[in-house]
Amino acid sequence: MRHFSKYFFRISFALVLLCVNQALVFAQEIQINIINGINNQPLANVLILNQNQNLIGESDNLGQAQLNTGNQEIIIFRLYGFEILEQSIAQLQSTNFTVKLYPAIEELEAIDLVSKKRYALILYSQFELWENGVIAITKDKKKIIVFDSEQKPLYQMKIPVYKKDKMTELFQDADDRLYLLGDNHVIQLHVTKNKLFHFSPQSKANFNTYIKNLKLVTNTGANIYRDLRRISYSMPASLPKEFTFFNTNISYPKYQNCGTDFIAYQLGAEPQIVFSTIDTNAFYAAHREFNRYVGLYIAAQGSPLDRRWGHQQHSYNTLFSRFKSVPLFDYKDKILVFDVFNNALIHLTKTYKTDTIIPFDLSQTTRKIVALQDQANERIWLYERQKHGRDVLYELIEGERKSTNRLFVGAFTRNVRIQNDLIYHLNEEYKIERKAVFQEESSTLSSQ
Repeated sequence: MRHFSKYFFRISFALVLLCVNQALVFAQEIQINIINGINNQPLANVLILNQNQNLIGESDNLGQAQLNTGNQEIIIFRLYGFEILEQSIAQLQSTNFTVKLYPAIEELEAIDLVSKKRYALILYSQFELWENGVIAITKDKKKIIVFDSEQKPLYQMKIPVYKKDKMTELFQDADDRLYLLGDNHVIQLHVTKNKLFHFSPQSKANFNTYIKNLKLVTNTGANIYRDLRRISYSMPASLPKEFTFFNTNISYPKYQNCGTDFIAYQLGAEPQIVFSTIDTNAFYAAHREFNRYVGLYIAAQGSPLDRRWGHQQHSYNTLFSRFKSVPLFDYKDKILVFDVFNNALIHLTKTYKTDTIIPFDLSQTTRKIVALQDQANERIWLYERQKHGRDVLYELIEGERKSTNRLFVGAFTRNVRIQNDLIYHLNEEYKIERKAVFQEESSTLSSQ
Protein backbone atom coordinates (compact mmCIF):
# COMPACT_ATOMS: atom_id res chain seq x y z
CA MET A 1 0.00 0.00 0.00
CA ARG A 2 2.87 2.37 0.85
CA HIS A 3 4.52 1.40 -2.45
CA PHE A 4 1.30 2.26 -4.33
CA SER A 5 0.95 5.59 -2.47
CA LYS A 6 4.51 6.60 -3.40
CA TYR A 7 3.89 6.08 -7.12
CA PHE A 8 0.45 7.64 -6.89
CA PHE A 9 2.01 10.74 -5.34
CA ARG A 10 4.63 10.93 -8.11
CA ILE A 11 2.02 10.57 -10.85
CA SER A 12 -0.25 13.13 -9.21
CA PHE A 13 2.61 15.58 -8.81
CA ALA A 14 3.56 15.12 -12.48
CA LEU A 15 -0.03 15.79 -13.55
CA VAL A 16 -0.14 18.92 -11.41
CA LEU A 17 3.08 20.16 -13.02
CA LEU A 18 1.68 19.40 -16.44
CA CYS A 19 -1.52 21.31 -15.70
CA VAL A 20 0.45 24.25 -14.34
CA ASN A 21 2.69 24.29 -17.41
CA GLN A 22 -0.35 24.13 -19.68
CA ALA A 23 -1.98 26.97 -17.76
CA LEU A 24 1.15 29.06 -18.05
CA VAL A 25 1.31 28.42 -21.77
CA PHE A 26 -2.34 29.25 -22.28
CA ALA A 27 -2.12 32.35 -20.11
CA GLN A 28 0.50 33.81 -22.39
CA GLU A 29 -0.43 36.42 -24.96
CA ILE A 30 -0.93 34.87 -28.37
CA GLN A 31 -1.49 36.25 -31.85
CA ILE A 32 -4.53 35.02 -33.74
CA ASN A 33 -4.86 35.39 -37.51
CA ILE A 34 -8.46 35.58 -38.74
CA ILE A 35 -9.18 35.06 -42.43
CA ASN A 36 -12.10 34.61 -44.78
CA GLY A 37 -12.52 30.87 -45.29
CA ILE A 38 -13.52 31.42 -48.94
CA ASN A 39 -10.69 33.60 -50.28
CA ASN A 40 -8.17 33.54 -47.39
CA GLN A 41 -8.26 37.34 -47.12
CA PRO A 42 -7.78 38.88 -43.64
CA LEU A 43 -10.92 39.90 -41.78
CA ALA A 44 -10.93 43.14 -39.78
CA ASN A 45 -13.23 44.12 -36.90
CA VAL A 46 -13.94 40.52 -35.84
CA LEU A 47 -15.21 40.57 -32.25
CA ILE A 48 -13.54 38.03 -29.95
CA LEU A 49 -15.60 37.03 -26.92
CA ASN A 50 -15.21 34.64 -24.01
CA GLN A 51 -17.81 32.09 -23.02
CA ASN A 52 -19.56 34.75 -20.92
CA GLN A 53 -19.97 36.96 -24.01
CA ASN A 54 -17.43 39.49 -22.71
CA LEU A 55 -15.33 41.23 -25.36
CA ILE A 56 -11.66 40.26 -24.99
CA GLY A 57 -10.27 41.37 -28.37
CA GLU A 58 -10.86 42.59 -31.93
CA SER A 59 -8.97 41.95 -35.16
CA ASP A 60 -7.15 44.76 -36.97
CA ASN A 61 -6.99 45.53 -40.70
CA LEU A 62 -4.53 42.65 -41.15
CA GLY A 63 -6.94 40.22 -39.49
CA GLN A 64 -4.66 39.90 -36.48
CA ALA A 65 -5.48 40.11 -32.79
CA GLN A 66 -3.29 39.89 -29.69
CA LEU A 67 -5.08 37.85 -27.08
CA ASN A 68 -4.32 36.95 -23.47
CA THR A 69 -6.22 33.73 -23.12
CA GLY A 70 -6.01 33.58 -19.31
CA ASN A 71 -8.23 30.73 -18.13
CA GLN A 72 -10.57 30.86 -21.12
CA GLU A 73 -11.92 27.48 -22.22
CA ILE A 74 -13.97 28.60 -25.20
CA ILE A 75 -13.35 31.61 -27.44
CA ILE A 76 -16.10 32.96 -29.71
CA PHE A 77 -15.50 34.83 -32.98
CA ARG A 78 -18.25 37.07 -34.38
CA LEU A 79 -18.46 39.25 -37.49
CA TYR A 80 -21.66 40.62 -38.98
CA GLY A 81 -22.54 38.59 -42.09
CA PHE A 82 -20.35 35.62 -41.11
CA GLU A 83 -21.13 32.43 -39.27
CA ILE A 84 -20.38 32.50 -35.52
CA LEU A 85 -17.42 30.28 -34.62
CA GLU A 86 -16.63 28.78 -31.19
CA GLN A 87 -13.14 27.37 -30.65
CA SER A 88 -11.36 25.81 -27.70
CA ILE A 89 -7.74 26.64 -26.93
CA ALA A 90 -6.72 23.17 -28.10
CA GLN A 91 -8.48 23.71 -31.44
CA LEU A 92 -6.73 27.04 -31.91
CA GLN A 93 -3.37 25.41 -31.23
CA SER A 94 -4.07 22.67 -33.76
CA THR A 95 -4.59 25.28 -36.51
CA ASN A 96 -1.51 27.28 -35.48
CA PHE A 97 -3.85 30.03 -34.18
CA THR A 98 -5.35 30.66 -37.63
CA VAL A 99 -9.12 31.10 -37.59
CA LYS A 100 -11.29 30.78 -40.69
CA LEU A 101 -14.72 32.43 -40.76
CA TYR A 102 -17.15 31.59 -43.54
CA PRO A 103 -19.77 34.00 -44.95
CA ALA A 104 -23.31 33.08 -44.00
CA ILE A 105 -24.53 33.73 -47.51
CA GLU A 106 -27.30 32.30 -49.62
CA GLU A 107 -28.79 33.05 -53.01
CA LEU A 108 -32.23 34.62 -53.17
CA GLU A 109 -34.53 32.95 -55.63
CA ALA A 110 -34.45 35.14 -58.74
CA ILE A 111 -37.24 35.30 -61.31
CA ASP A 112 -36.43 36.24 -64.90
CA LEU A 113 -38.40 39.07 -66.44
CA VAL A 114 -40.90 37.21 -68.55
CA SER A 115 -42.22 39.89 -70.88
CA LYS A 116 -39.73 41.09 -73.50
CA LYS A 117 -42.15 42.73 -75.94
CA ARG A 118 -43.94 45.35 -73.91
CA TYR A 119 -43.28 47.77 -71.07
CA ALA A 120 -45.37 47.42 -67.94
CA LEU A 121 -45.69 50.36 -65.59
CA ILE A 122 -44.46 49.42 -62.12
CA LEU A 123 -44.56 51.73 -59.12
CA TYR A 124 -42.04 51.68 -56.29
CA SER A 125 -42.10 52.29 -52.57
CA GLN A 126 -38.32 52.68 -52.16
CA PHE A 127 -34.98 52.25 -53.89
CA GLU A 128 -31.24 52.36 -53.22
CA LEU A 129 -28.22 52.53 -55.49
CA TRP A 130 -25.73 49.74 -55.93
CA GLU A 131 -22.39 49.84 -57.70
CA ASN A 132 -23.83 49.26 -61.19
CA GLY A 133 -27.42 50.42 -60.97
CA VAL A 134 -30.57 50.57 -58.84
CA ILE A 135 -32.33 48.08 -56.57
CA ALA A 136 -35.98 48.86 -55.83
CA ILE A 137 -38.99 47.51 -53.92
CA THR A 138 -42.35 47.66 -55.68
CA LYS A 139 -45.15 49.76 -54.21
CA ASP A 140 -47.16 46.66 -53.30
CA LYS A 141 -44.05 45.44 -51.42
CA LYS A 142 -44.16 42.05 -53.09
CA LYS A 143 -41.09 42.16 -55.33
CA ILE A 144 -37.53 43.43 -55.56
CA ILE A 145 -36.32 44.55 -59.00
CA VAL A 146 -32.67 45.13 -59.89
CA PHE A 147 -31.70 47.55 -62.69
CA ASP A 148 -28.36 48.17 -64.37
CA SER A 149 -26.72 51.58 -64.86
CA GLU A 150 -28.64 52.06 -68.11
CA GLN A 151 -31.96 51.67 -66.27
CA LYS A 152 -32.67 48.29 -67.84
CA PRO A 153 -34.22 45.65 -65.56
CA LEU A 154 -31.87 42.74 -64.93
CA TYR A 155 -34.00 40.43 -62.78
CA GLN A 156 -36.63 40.38 -60.06
CA MET A 157 -37.50 38.23 -57.06
CA LYS A 158 -40.09 37.90 -54.35
CA ILE A 159 -39.70 39.78 -51.08
CA PRO A 160 -38.06 37.33 -48.63
CA VAL A 161 -39.83 36.34 -45.41
CA TYR A 162 -37.97 35.10 -42.33
CA LYS A 163 -39.95 33.65 -39.41
CA LYS A 164 -43.09 35.42 -40.68
CA ASP A 165 -41.11 38.69 -40.76
CA LYS A 166 -41.48 40.27 -44.20
CA MET A 167 -38.44 42.25 -45.38
CA THR A 168 -40.01 45.32 -46.99
CA GLU A 169 -37.54 48.17 -46.39
CA LEU A 170 -34.16 48.91 -47.99
CA PHE A 171 -31.29 50.53 -46.10
CA GLN A 172 -27.81 51.57 -47.20
CA ASP A 173 -25.31 52.26 -44.43
CA ALA A 174 -22.43 54.73 -44.28
CA ASP A 175 -20.10 52.09 -45.72
CA ASP A 176 -22.40 51.55 -48.77
CA ARG A 177 -23.60 48.13 -47.60
CA LEU A 178 -27.18 47.22 -48.49
CA TYR A 179 -29.75 45.67 -46.14
CA LEU A 180 -33.35 44.50 -46.18
CA LEU A 181 -35.26 45.35 -43.00
CA GLY A 182 -38.25 43.70 -41.39
CA ASP A 183 -39.94 44.40 -38.08
CA ASN A 184 -37.59 42.20 -36.05
CA HIS A 185 -34.89 40.97 -38.43
CA VAL A 186 -32.38 42.31 -40.95
CA ILE A 187 -30.51 40.64 -43.80
CA GLN A 188 -27.50 42.09 -45.57
CA LEU A 189 -27.56 41.97 -49.38
CA HIS A 190 -24.92 41.51 -52.04
CA VAL A 191 -26.02 42.62 -55.52
CA THR A 192 -24.47 41.45 -58.78
CA LYS A 193 -25.55 41.80 -62.39
CA ASN A 194 -26.87 38.24 -62.41
CA LYS A 195 -28.03 37.38 -58.92
CA LEU A 196 -28.92 38.78 -55.52
CA PHE A 197 -27.29 37.15 -52.51
CA HIS A 198 -28.11 37.60 -48.85
CA PHE A 199 -26.37 36.86 -45.57
CA SER A 200 -27.97 35.10 -42.62
CA PRO A 201 -30.69 37.10 -40.81
CA GLN A 202 -29.63 39.19 -37.83
CA SER A 203 -31.69 40.78 -35.07
CA LYS A 204 -33.07 44.27 -35.63
CA ALA A 205 -31.82 45.28 -32.18
CA ASN A 206 -28.19 44.52 -33.11
CA PHE A 207 -28.66 46.31 -36.42
CA ASN A 208 -29.97 49.45 -34.71
CA THR A 209 -26.99 49.46 -32.35
CA TYR A 210 -24.11 48.66 -34.69
CA ILE A 211 -25.26 49.66 -38.18
CA LYS A 212 -28.13 52.14 -38.25
CA ASN A 213 -26.42 54.78 -36.11
CA LEU A 214 -23.17 54.58 -38.10
CA LYS A 215 -22.97 57.95 -39.88
CA LEU A 216 -19.49 58.03 -41.41
CA VAL A 217 -16.60 55.71 -42.12
CA THR A 218 -13.64 58.05 -42.48
CA ASN A 219 -10.72 57.73 -44.88
CA THR A 220 -8.56 56.84 -41.87
CA GLY A 221 -10.76 53.88 -40.94
CA ALA A 222 -12.69 55.36 -38.01
CA ASN A 223 -16.37 54.53 -37.52
CA ILE A 224 -18.32 57.59 -36.38
CA TYR A 225 -21.65 56.94 -34.68
CA ARG A 226 -24.38 59.35 -33.72
CA ASP A 227 -25.35 58.89 -30.08
CA LEU A 228 -29.09 58.16 -30.22
CA ARG A 229 -29.48 56.60 -26.80
CA ARG A 230 -32.68 57.42 -24.93
CA ILE A 231 -32.93 58.26 -21.25
CA SER A 232 -35.77 56.25 -19.75
CA TYR A 233 -37.42 55.33 -16.48
CA SER A 234 -40.54 53.42 -15.51
CA MET A 235 -43.75 55.26 -14.68
CA PRO A 236 -46.38 52.60 -13.80
CA ALA A 237 -50.06 53.39 -13.41
CA SER A 238 -51.58 52.63 -10.01
CA LEU A 239 -55.22 52.31 -11.00
CA PRO A 240 -57.13 48.98 -11.01
CA LYS A 241 -56.19 46.11 -13.29
CA GLU A 242 -58.31 47.24 -16.22
CA PHE A 243 -55.95 50.19 -16.68
CA THR A 244 -52.64 48.44 -16.14
CA PHE A 245 -52.04 47.90 -19.83
CA PHE A 246 -51.68 51.66 -20.12
CA ASN A 247 -48.50 51.53 -18.08
CA THR A 248 -45.75 53.13 -20.11
CA ASN A 249 -42.01 53.56 -19.97
CA ILE A 250 -41.31 57.26 -19.99
CA SER A 251 -38.27 58.07 -22.10
CA TYR A 252 -36.79 60.95 -24.03
CA PRO A 253 -33.90 61.35 -26.46
CA LYS A 254 -30.67 62.84 -25.23
CA TYR A 255 -30.82 66.65 -25.53
CA GLN A 256 -34.54 66.24 -26.36
CA ASN A 257 -33.53 65.96 -30.06
CA CYS A 258 -32.35 69.57 -29.87
CA GLY A 259 -28.70 68.56 -30.05
CA THR A 260 -26.52 65.54 -30.57
CA ASP A 261 -23.12 63.91 -30.01
CA PHE A 262 -20.92 62.02 -32.45
CA ILE A 263 -18.45 59.42 -31.19
CA ALA A 264 -15.54 57.87 -33.15
CA TYR A 265 -14.49 54.25 -32.64
CA GLN A 266 -11.21 53.09 -34.11
CA LEU A 267 -9.11 50.01 -33.56
CA GLY A 268 -6.32 50.62 -31.06
CA ALA A 269 -7.81 53.85 -29.72
CA GLU A 270 -10.27 54.82 -27.03
CA PRO A 271 -13.71 56.07 -28.14
CA GLN A 272 -13.50 59.78 -28.83
CA ILE A 273 -16.07 62.56 -29.00
CA VAL A 274 -15.96 63.94 -32.54
CA PHE A 275 -18.50 66.72 -32.31
CA SER A 276 -21.23 67.93 -29.94
CA THR A 277 -23.91 70.53 -30.55
CA ILE A 278 -27.08 71.79 -28.90
CA ASP A 279 -29.67 74.51 -29.45
CA THR A 280 -30.11 75.60 -25.84
CA ASN A 281 -33.30 77.64 -26.36
CA ALA A 282 -35.01 74.76 -28.17
CA PHE A 283 -33.74 72.32 -25.54
CA TYR A 284 -35.25 74.27 -22.64
CA ALA A 285 -38.58 74.63 -24.49
CA ALA A 286 -38.71 70.90 -25.28
CA HIS A 287 -37.69 69.95 -21.74
CA ARG A 288 -40.47 72.15 -20.34
CA GLU A 289 -43.04 70.44 -22.58
CA PHE A 290 -41.73 67.03 -21.58
CA ASN A 291 -42.09 67.85 -17.88
CA ARG A 292 -45.68 68.98 -18.49
CA TYR A 293 -46.43 65.67 -20.15
CA VAL A 294 -44.91 63.71 -17.24
CA GLY A 295 -46.81 65.83 -14.72
CA LEU A 296 -50.12 65.21 -16.45
CA TYR A 297 -49.38 61.49 -16.66
CA ILE A 298 -48.67 61.32 -12.93
CA ALA A 299 -51.81 63.31 -12.12
CA ALA A 300 -53.93 60.97 -14.26
CA GLN A 301 -52.06 57.91 -12.94
CA GLY A 302 -51.86 56.66 -16.52
CA SER A 303 -55.63 56.46 -16.88
CA PRO A 304 -56.85 56.37 -20.52
CA LEU A 305 -59.95 58.30 -19.40
CA ASP A 306 -57.84 61.41 -18.87
CA ARG A 307 -56.58 62.35 -22.30
CA ARG A 308 -54.63 65.44 -21.36
CA TRP A 309 -51.33 63.63 -20.88
CA GLY A 310 -51.71 61.93 -24.28
CA HIS A 311 -52.36 65.27 -25.99
CA GLN A 312 -49.34 66.77 -24.25
CA GLN A 313 -47.17 63.82 -25.33
CA HIS A 314 -48.27 64.31 -28.95
CA SER A 315 -47.47 68.03 -28.74
CA TYR A 316 -44.02 67.29 -27.32
CA ASN A 317 -43.20 64.69 -29.99
CA THR A 318 -44.44 66.68 -32.99
CA LEU A 319 -43.63 70.27 -32.11
CA PHE A 320 -40.70 70.28 -29.71
CA SER A 321 -38.71 67.08 -30.05
CA ARG A 322 -38.60 66.10 -33.71
CA PHE A 323 -35.59 64.20 -34.96
CA LYS A 324 -33.27 66.10 -37.33
CA SER A 325 -30.61 64.73 -39.62
CA VAL A 326 -27.08 66.04 -39.00
CA PRO A 327 -24.93 64.80 -41.91
CA LEU A 328 -21.15 64.29 -41.77
CA PHE A 329 -18.99 63.97 -44.89
CA ASP A 330 -15.38 63.27 -45.70
CA TYR A 331 -14.26 66.14 -47.92
CA LYS A 332 -10.63 66.43 -49.07
CA ASP A 333 -8.60 66.50 -45.83
CA LYS A 334 -11.50 67.56 -43.57
CA ILE A 335 -14.70 66.24 -42.03
CA LEU A 336 -17.67 68.51 -42.73
CA VAL A 337 -20.60 68.73 -40.30
CA PHE A 338 -23.87 70.46 -41.17
CA ASP A 339 -24.95 71.75 -37.76
CA VAL A 340 -28.70 72.23 -38.24
CA PHE A 341 -29.13 73.22 -34.59
CA ASN A 342 -26.97 76.33 -34.86
CA ASN A 343 -27.07 77.10 -38.61
CA ALA A 344 -23.37 76.49 -39.14
CA LEU A 345 -21.04 74.49 -41.35
CA ILE A 346 -18.23 73.02 -39.26
CA HIS A 347 -14.86 71.91 -40.64
CA LEU A 348 -13.08 69.35 -38.48
CA THR A 349 -9.54 68.10 -38.88
CA LYS A 350 -8.84 64.38 -39.16
CA THR A 351 -8.08 64.44 -35.41
CA TYR A 352 -11.57 65.94 -34.79
CA LYS A 353 -10.35 69.40 -33.85
CA THR A 354 -12.53 72.31 -34.95
CA ASP A 355 -10.83 73.97 -37.91
CA THR A 356 -13.45 76.42 -39.18
CA ILE A 357 -16.98 77.48 -38.23
CA ILE A 358 -18.90 79.05 -41.11
CA PRO A 359 -22.34 80.63 -40.52
CA PHE A 360 -24.64 78.77 -42.90
CA ASP A 361 -28.41 79.15 -43.29
CA LEU A 362 -29.87 75.64 -43.03
CA SER A 363 -33.41 76.73 -42.18
CA GLN A 364 -34.83 75.62 -45.55
CA THR A 365 -33.42 72.11 -45.43
CA THR A 366 -35.77 69.29 -44.47
CA ARG A 367 -35.55 67.25 -41.27
CA LYS A 368 -34.63 64.05 -43.10
CA ILE A 369 -32.46 65.39 -45.94
CA VAL A 370 -30.04 68.25 -45.33
CA ALA A 371 -27.20 67.56 -47.74
CA LEU A 372 -26.07 64.69 -49.96
CA GLN A 373 -22.69 63.56 -51.20
CA ASP A 374 -22.20 61.91 -54.56
CA GLN A 375 -21.54 58.24 -53.91
CA ALA A 376 -18.93 58.17 -56.67
CA ASN A 377 -17.00 61.34 -55.75
CA GLU A 378 -16.71 63.94 -52.99
CA ARG A 379 -19.06 66.56 -54.40
CA ILE A 380 -21.60 67.75 -51.81
CA TRP A 381 -25.06 69.12 -52.59
CA LEU A 382 -27.25 71.14 -50.22
CA TYR A 383 -30.91 70.08 -50.34
CA GLU A 384 -33.61 72.74 -49.81
CA ARG A 385 -37.40 72.71 -49.92
CA GLN A 386 -38.69 76.06 -51.14
CA LYS A 387 -42.16 77.50 -51.81
CA HIS A 388 -44.88 75.12 -53.00
CA GLY A 389 -42.73 72.11 -52.16
CA ARG A 390 -40.11 72.82 -54.80
CA ASP A 391 -37.02 70.77 -53.96
CA VAL A 392 -33.73 72.14 -55.26
CA LEU A 393 -30.02 71.35 -54.95
CA TYR A 394 -27.13 73.76 -54.55
CA GLU A 395 -23.58 72.53 -54.98
CA LEU A 396 -21.24 73.23 -52.07
CA ILE A 397 -18.26 75.11 -53.50
CA GLU A 398 -14.86 74.35 -51.94
CA GLY A 399 -16.66 73.06 -48.89
CA GLU A 400 -17.49 76.61 -47.81
CA ARG A 401 -20.39 78.18 -49.72
CA LYS A 402 -23.34 77.16 -51.81
CA SER A 403 -23.39 77.90 -55.52
CA THR A 404 -25.56 80.66 -56.95
CA ASN A 405 -27.06 78.21 -59.45
CA ARG A 406 -29.76 75.86 -58.29
CA LEU A 407 -30.94 72.60 -59.77
CA PHE A 408 -34.65 71.80 -59.59
CA VAL A 409 -35.24 68.17 -58.58
CA GLY A 410 -39.02 67.94 -58.22
CA ALA A 411 -41.93 68.69 -55.90
CA PHE A 412 -42.02 67.03 -52.49
CA THR A 413 -39.39 64.51 -53.57
CA ARG A 414 -38.41 61.48 -51.50
CA ASN A 415 -35.60 58.97 -51.43
CA VAL A 416 -33.11 61.30 -53.15
CA ARG A 417 -29.71 59.80 -54.07
CA ILE A 418 -26.76 61.06 -56.13
CA GLN A 419 -24.21 58.91 -57.96
CA ASN A 420 -21.84 59.74 -60.83
CA ASP A 421 -23.39 63.22 -61.19
CA LEU A 422 -26.84 61.68 -61.65
CA ILE A 423 -29.73 62.49 -59.31
CA TYR A 424 -32.26 59.77 -58.54
CA HIS A 425 -35.50 60.33 -56.64
CA LEU A 426 -38.95 58.89 -56.07
CA ASN A 427 -41.57 61.28 -57.40
CA GLU A 428 -45.16 61.85 -56.25
CA GLU A 429 -46.36 59.17 -58.70
CA TYR A 430 -44.10 56.52 -57.08
CA LYS A 431 -41.82 56.39 -60.10
CA ILE A 432 -38.03 56.52 -59.94
CA GLU A 433 -36.70 59.48 -61.92
CA ARG A 434 -33.13 60.15 -62.98
CA LYS A 435 -31.66 63.51 -63.95
CA ALA A 436 -28.14 64.53 -64.93
CA VAL A 437 -26.60 67.21 -62.71
CA PHE A 438 -25.32 69.34 -65.57
CA GLN A 439 -28.04 68.62 -68.13
CA GLU A 440 -31.78 68.87 -68.41
CA GLU A 441 -31.93 65.21 -69.38
CA SER A 442 -34.26 63.15 -67.24
CA SER A 443 -35.80 59.71 -67.46
CA THR A 444 -38.02 57.30 -65.55
CA LEU A 445 -37.23 53.73 -64.56
CA SER A 446 -39.68 51.11 -65.76
CA SER A 447 -39.79 47.35 -65.96
CA GLN A 448 -40.29 45.15 -68.96
